[in-house]
Parts: sequence; structure tokens; C-alpha cells
Amino acid sequence: MEHKLWFMGTSYVPGEARTLIDNLEDSAHREMARAEFYYFRGESEKAAEISEKYLQDEDLVFRMSACLIYIFSDFSVGGVEAVKAGAHVMKVTADVLLHSEDRKERAYAAFAGSVAKVLLHIEDWEAPLIFEYLTDLPKGLRLWGCYFIAYDAYQKGEYERSRGIVETGLAFSPQLYPVSSIYLHLVAAMDAVSMKKTKEAEEHFRAAWELAEPDGLLEGIGEHHGLLQGLVEQYIKEESPEEFDRIFRIMERFSYGWQKWHGLRSKGEGAKAVGGKLSALTKEEFVVAMLANRGWMNVEIAEHMGIEQNQLNRTLKAVYKKLGIANRRQLKKYMLQ
Repeated sequence: MEHKLWFMGTSYVPGEARTLIDNLEDSAHREMARAEFYYFRGESEKAAEISEKYLQDEDLVFRMSACLIYIFSDFSVGGVEAVKAGAHVMKVTADVLLHSEDRKERAYAAFAGSVAKVLLHIEDWEAPLIFEYLTDLPKGLRLWGCYFIAYDAYQKGEYERSRGIVETGLAFSPQLYPVSSIYLHLVAAMDAVSMKKTKEAEEHFRAAWELAEPDGLLEGIGEHHGLLQGLVEQYIKEESPEEFDRIFRIMERFSYGWQKWHGLRSKGEGAKAVGGKLSALTKEEFVVAMLANRGWMNVEIAEHMGIEQNQLNRTLKAVYKKLGIANRRQLKKYMLQ
């Protein structure tokens, strides 16, 4: 039975994920599906514990699947050395798969390469581009390929192209694949808000939320929190306060591990000092700091967040004071790009 990134690439009715996984007959299939489920719920410790057991599995594709869950779980768990170890195993495994005579196995190597280059920013990873193998992946994973391509375009500032990739992928998907669709809608929301198309951003964000909320799949929203530029605060904070707090905790944990991975934090006590200052910001202050860092004018931030200009000015001053800085330019030390 297939048990490779099963949950990520499965079509199901939102709200029924846990039952679906519990009813899987194959034990390894079921266990890894639970690891994926835990990860996307933000329960990273559980996901890392399960996936670690399969990092040396004889099935290379299954091993690589375990690596993916293990790597991203450990961003939140705080184990940068574990992330490095998982990435090394994934690279060695992908290198073997690249030489397989089976094109479908090579497609998984391209999948891993896209993760490494687009999400982990490992520039020296030699792998074919995912779009060359998109149709060789299982149907449910093709949308993840679209996500990698769209996210790469977003990072390059090609927002219209990124949005077009998302819309094409969703339009041509024969079934609903909730997990990948959550991430696609989030990228489209990021594109729209970056283009200051607020209504369109809201529509995509709400689409992601409606798919994520029934099963508590909040990890993606937490990971993309800063790039969503205030959408989480606008549309979840009041109506779902418990979920909002979970999302913010996911964001804090993931961001800290992410910045350590990319060397954006200095080592030792310096890293703790930066992290401590950033965590001292209120949720509103964090969003204002993030938008200001991305070049939004004060009037645009106030309108986007639905607050008065005077309130915004006070909030921005509070941000500067807590971070010990004097201007927007110095925000780059603290905020993810």
C-alpha cells in the first residue's frame, strides 16, 4: 500500500482527516500519515518523533517522505542540528533517486529538490525543476508542485505570475485536496495583499481558513503569518481567539527556528536577545512592524488594519522602543523577509 506523503496528497472531506487516518490498515502507512497530520496541526514534537523512526527506511521514497516531515517539524521543535541531519539524509536519498530508471522515482527527487531550493534555500542542491516532472507525481502531490513554483515566483516579486499558477492549479484539480489547497490559497492571498488587492486577499485567506479549521490544520497559516501581512489578525483574531493564539504560537516557534537555520540570528546570547525583543511585541505591534518593514506607508497600514492614524503612530513608536531602534531601516534586523 502506498504510504508516501499520503496525507499531503489525499483527497478527503475537511473535518474527517483523523477518522480517515485511523482507518488505514497498513501500520507504517497509518503511522506516517499521523506524522503528517500532527505536523500540519502544529504538533511538531509528535511529528518529529514518528518521522525520525523512518529516516533510514529501505524504501527510498518513504525515507525521503519521513525526511520532509522531520525537517520541518524540527524548525518548530528548535533542533537546527536535527534539521541539518534530516536535510543531509534527504539529499543523499534524492541523489540516488535521481539515477533511478523509474521516472516516477525521479519525480520524488525533483519534489525534494524543490523543497530544498524554494523553501530551505539550499542553493547548491542539484536537482531537476519540479515542472519537468509534475505529471509524474501522484495527482494529490501535483498541487504541491504548483505551490513550490508559485511560492518561488512570489519570492521573486512576480505576484501576478504566482497568482496565475495558483489559480491554474486549483482550476484543473479534479478533486479537493485540502492540505495542498490550503497552501496554494495562502500564497494567492500573499500575492494579492502584496499587490494591495485587499478583497482578493481576503477571499483566498478565507478559503484557506475554511479548509484548515475543521481539522485544526493551522501550521501553514502560522508559517506564512508574517507574509500574510495582517490578514490573520483581521479575520481570525476576534471570531476564533483560541485558534488565533495557536497560530501565533506556531509562528513564533517556526520563525525562531527558521531564522536560526538561515543565520539571521547571531549565536549564543545574541540570538536570545533578538528573540526576546521580538517576542515582547504585542500581536498588533508585530503586524505593524512587519508591514512597515515591507515598505508600506503609514496611511496604508492604518487602512489595512482598520485603525486610526494616531493609534498606528503610537504602535510604531512602541515597536521602536521595545526593539531599541530608531527607524524602519533597522527593523530588518528583526523581521523575516
